[in-house]
Amino acid sequence: MKKIYNILNDVYSKGFFHLFSANSLIHLIEFGSQLFVAWILLADDIGRIKSLQTFAAVGVIIAGLGFNTSILKLCSEKNVTNDEKQTLFASAIKTTLLFSFLTVLLGIILSYFNLISNDTLTNNLFIYYCLSIPLLALNNLLIAYYQALKEFKKVSVLLIVARIIHVAIIISLTYLFGVTGFIVGIILLLGF
Repeated sequence: MKKIYNILNDVYSKGFFHLFSANSLIHLIEFGSQLFVAWILLADDIGRIKSLQTFAAVGVIIAGLGFNTSILKLCSEKNVTNDEKQTLFASAIKTTLLFSFLTVLLGIILSYFNLISNDTLTNNLFIYYCLSIPLLALNNLLIAYYQALKEFKKVSVLLIVARIIHVAIIISLTYLFGVTGFIVGIILLLGF
């Protein structure tokens, strides 16, 4: 029994439960916000948003090139110095920014030639929505870096606070301006 207590205490002290509860709360908040957004918008607009989110998610994977996983692994190793961690992180940021720019450019070109969707409005909206790709890729990289540094408690608190503010503003903008407000909210809030 004491061994289980020691394991749980070790896991707690490292911040696992903070990160787990933060992720659970974030998913619950996002689920609730999707219900509100679905209540506000038309079914066609919800379909457009889901399409935009899917294309942007693929863009984030391409833009990130797996650096968030690499940073998480390499920067968490004990034999890597703080200077080496910062150098790895800086290199990952530069590469992510470069590929994010290329991914956004590709997204704009595909949207311009109506290759994202057969719906003109979806193509027009993706030109703006793809601006969230670099911000999401950098956000993933930053979270992985702080997780590698074992700053779980800080990451958890920041994620929860940011997500609550983010959801409240997105719902407000969606209520006021529809699908355009949703996209503006996504882009504006990811920049902060």
